[in-house]
Amino acid sequence: MSKFIVKPDFWALFPQATIAVVLAKGVDNASACPEAEALLESAHKEAGKYLGAAAFAENPAVAVWREAYRQFKTKKGARCSIEALLKRVENGRGVGPINPLVDIYNAVSLTYGLPCGARVVKGGVPMEALADAVMPDRIQFAATALFHFLFVPLSIGFGLILAILETKAYRTRDPHDEALARFWLRLFTGTFAVGVATGITMEFSFGTNWADYSRFVGDVFGAPLAAEALFAFFLESVFLGILLFGRNKVSRGLYMASSWLVWFGSMLSALWILIANSWMQTPAGYEVVETEGSVRAIMTDFFASAFNPSTVQRYAHTVIALLIMGALVCIAVGAYYKLKNRDGRAADRLLKVGLITGIVTTILMLPAAHSQAVVVADYQPTKLAAMEGQYEAGPVELSLFGWVDEETQTTYALGIPGGTSFLADGSFDTVYPGLNDYPVEDQPGAVNLIFQSYHIMVAMFGAIVLVLILAALVYAGKLKNHKWPLYILMIGWIAPILAIEFGWVVAEVGRQPWIVWGELRTADAISEAVPAGQVIATLVGFFAVYALIYIAWIRSVVKTVKKGPDVYLSGSEGRNGEAPAVSDGGRAAQGSADAAKEVGTR
Repeated sequence: MSKFIVKPDFWALFPQATIAVVLAKGVDNASACPEAEALLESAHKEAGKYLGAAAFAENPAVAVWREAYRQFKTKKGARCSIEALLKRVENGRGVGPINPLVDIYNAVSLTYGLPCGARVVKGGVPMEALADAVMPDRIQFAATALFHFLFVPLSIGFGLILAILETKAYRTRDPHDEALARFWLRLFTGTFAVGVATGITMEFSFGTNWADYSRFVGDVFGAPLAAEALFAFFLESVFLGILLFGRNKVSRGLYMASSWLVWFGSMLSALWILIANSWMQTPAGYEVVETEGSVRAIMTDFFASAFNPSTVQRYAHTVIALLIMGALVCIAVGAYYKLKNRDGRAADRLLKVGLITGIVTTILMLPAAHSQAVVVADYQPTKLAAMEGQYEAGPVELSLFGWVDEETQTTYALGIPGGTSFLADGSFDTVYPGLNDYPVEDQPGAVNLIFQSYHIMVAMFGAIVLVLILAALVYAGKLKNHKWPLYILMIGWIAPILAIEFGWVVAEVGRQPWIVWGELRTADAISEAVPAGQVIATLVGFFAVYALIYIAWIRSVVKTVKKGPDVYLSGSEGRNGEAPAVSDGGRAAQGSADAAKEVGTR
């Protein structure tokens, strides 16, 4: 069982304090509890006795806890949970039901003007958590999103490489460059198709598992999601059709331009999706109204909503990461051909394109990551605290690695004191609030998961830099007598995909308990009509289907890479996967005839 620890520093400040601890066993926190909801509703009326003062800060329950907080070393403006609850009552928003346990302690807080909290102690029955649909819903969406995002980075990253290769083929008219572009188009097309299919599943889940969320954000999300479908996806699809079927039917210039427009469409699609996701992180340009018995967010300013405080930074950070992913896959394919000592021209071309793209995008990642960190520090302080496992207010350490003991609220880490504060604010002494400066119900859970995910993401960036250095040495011919660098380059793409996936874990888990920051809790966003058992069943089905899709995609990629680009040199594949004869405009035949003439005259 967990320990309840009160530090001696607390008793030094409040020697007359009384702390009550209740251990409740066998609580069904998964099902609706009318008694707890009724208790909460009654507590709203009781809270009125604390709201009689003209100024909110002069109310007894507010004033006494503000004075108590001033005696702690907390960030200026940090408030006790009871103040947040009373503020909602005073503003007429009220405190809605969440789950029986939270409803009970919120009712106690409002009735007696006391801060309360609750925590699930270790040793609980795991199936009790599964009975609540919130966690299965989160796991299902996370699983589908993370699987989908295996292909999004490849699609956008592959798209840029494809456009570069098509541009090279357009300029040189070299059959080998054209063959390489056709080869890469084959890789891009399969990846794009799987990415589209897996993304549709996520959109369906908004209306099935997350109906309350959809009702709340529908007015805000309608515009960006519609724009993504009407403009971005339409643009991608049309010009991808030209790439697939118009090689010999349109001009070379239009064909080359189509490759750039496909990539531009994918970048535009990412923009609209990230506008929607960024609004969930830092909502703006809206107001909350109650219509037809439900609370909804209504857009009041499109541009303020679309370009909310985190949109630009998150878009830059995300897209640059996707381009790095494409660059390292390009390097991996080139390294494979070098290792097999085949397709020499293609190997060198792929290494060069991947290396240049990787270096440029990796350099661009530094300011993009910094700007993103600043946004998190300014607008999501609880996420920042969880990223570095900081429970108490103070300068935030920049940890290299470590472990968070959530039970004792202790972080064991090796790092630079105040390093994160310096990156976010330019000073090692800048104080940021810790997790304990916020009500328990407003803190993200799984602090160690957030901590580890964040530091894996950072470590993978370091691995990317090392892979690029190694690729530069290989391309320069410094390690031509060694095979081990080629093996490393072949698996180097794992670093960016891990960085991307764990980065999303930080972004989404760190946002909890909010699905829309400060407005809608995740627990209030699920569909009540879909029980946990059905969610778990569909989750198992998703895993089975996605496993088959992934295997089929891997087989297709491996088959394409093994064939190599030279199979496209004649404009069509040879029978049985054989590389056909090279089309060189008859130069080889003419050369043979000239040679025969020369021999005949001797």
